[in-house]
Amino acid sequence: YMQNVPIQSNATLPAVYNSRGKTQPYAGLTQVPQVPPAPAAGVPQALAGTDAVAGSPVLNQQVNAAGAPTAIVIPAGQITHSFGMTNFPLPASTHYDWLVHLDRLPISPMELLHVSAYQPYQLTQRFMLGADTTAANMFGHYAPWLDGPYPGPIATLACPWWFDNTLAAGQSHRLYRLFEFFESNDWFTGVNGLGRIPGKVNINTIWDAEILQALLDANPSLGIPVNAPNNPTNAMDPVANIFANLLASRSPGGTPGATGVTGATDRPFLPLSVGFNAPGGPQFPTLGTSVSTDTLLRMSPTNLQLLFQNPADTSAVHPYLQTQLLTKLYNNVTTRSNTFAVFLTVGFFQVTGTVAGSTVPQLGAEIGRSEGRQVRHRMFAIVDRTNLSAFSTTSSTAVAAPTINATPAAAFGNAMITLNGASPLIGVGTSLVIEPGTANEETVVVQAVAPQAGPPPTTQITANFLKQHPNPAITGNPSGTYSVIIRGNPGPQTTPYDPRNDPAVVPYFSIID
Repeated sequence: YMQNVPIQSNATLPAVYNSRGKTQPYAGLTQVPQVPPAPAAGVPQALAGTDAVAGSPVLNQQVNAAGAPTAIVIPAGQITHSFGMTNFPLPASTHYDWLVHLDRLPISPMELLHVSAYQPYQLTQRFMLGADTTAANMFGHYAPWLDGPYPGPIATLACPWWFDNTLAAGQSHRLYRLFEFFESNDWFTGVNGLGRIPGKVNINTIWDAEILQALLDANPSLGIPVNAPNNPTNAMDPVANIFANLLASRSPGGTPGATGVTGATDRPFLPLSVGFNAPGGPQFPTLGTSVSTDTLLRMSPTNLQLLFQNPADTSAVHPYLQTQLLTKLYNNVTTRSNTFAVFLTVGFFQVTGTVAGSTVPQLGAEIGRSEGRQVRHRMFAIVDRTNLSAFSTTSSTAVAAPTINATPAAAFGNAMITLNGASPLIGVGTSLVIEPGTANEETVVVQAVAPQAGPPPTTQITANFLKQHPNPAITGNPSGTYSVIIRGNPGPQTTPYDPRNDPAVVPYFSIID
């Protein structure tokens, strides 16, 4: 619907007037002057102030000089008007924007970024809020999935539509957390959507541009130059730009020129279920967490748009196209890998004899079930396979704080440490995790190894360290002894496994009954 449609007077003929019409097909908002002008001679006071302001989505139409006829004339009444003609003027942006209506199954939860948060009769009133040359005036019907303006006024963002500008600093409505519980149909052959979904890549383990190119199906339609597609070093390649921003956002590094190096300032991708946490809290004391800094919907570190918003598109391009990479990526990535919730139920059944032609005993009825006296034991546990260690030891060799040379910007000297114990798994090229599970954790690659005869036997290894070990300021470890492990599957256990002795792999378990 349209409001403030003026009533035209034909008291004096011939009469010439313009029809009221939309500059955008789906925009129905009429903006009127804040101070009504004085009524013209012969115009009733009730009709004053109904003319739309410049830039309003609904305006009085003009005669399109480029088209014929120039106007429509009713000879009997000598009334000349523009009703029934093609709307003119054109939008200030010179193109029409469409209203996304998901009249099909969503192909990705990220398509819900384009749903309306308003009642149906308000939809066209919110679609355009002013001149369509400013992003903040466009698509005002979108649900405010994200928290308040980041990092400045909402008008400066290239994607202002999803931000809630009514929230004060430090506040969050956490509406975005709903995305963590949304799923779309998986089109992988043979997957029914009720169990394990294969093929997802942990976005925190992407260190090569080619992996991101494969996930985004990088091709010239994304703005990649036709003569150099899929070139991770091409500055004109938007996927290459996104990959560089991904590294800078996820692992900014603690020193100049060290982007992509893990450190204490890392912001790994967290699930969308993570809430807002201000710095200084008990769980995230250093950096805090927010949707705009720690999730898949985080902001780019180099511009005022989403990280996975196509940088080749500007605010004049429809947001559905700007988020096409995010829509495509969302179904193919995860923030977790090798982490499981395990429910275990133990029941007791009779074992009967074998059937003809088989040597496998058959499972009979559950003991006590017919009398309602069956006994079942249940257990729940969280298992983190990323903490499996094929070898574990300690070291008491202090590694001094690294010094930064002028050239290159982050060059650290090698250090030799002594490991307590020996293992055939340690050799040149072996990855060792130093101080695992702490804020000072670091992975180094062995460059030289020298087993030492005991007793007890030890092993001296040389590696390039980027951190001080141990660092009491970070880990609170004044003893000087720290853990060193080799991540991997240790294989079958020779003794009965007790999860109480392995809190790194089983951080939580509960015997329910």
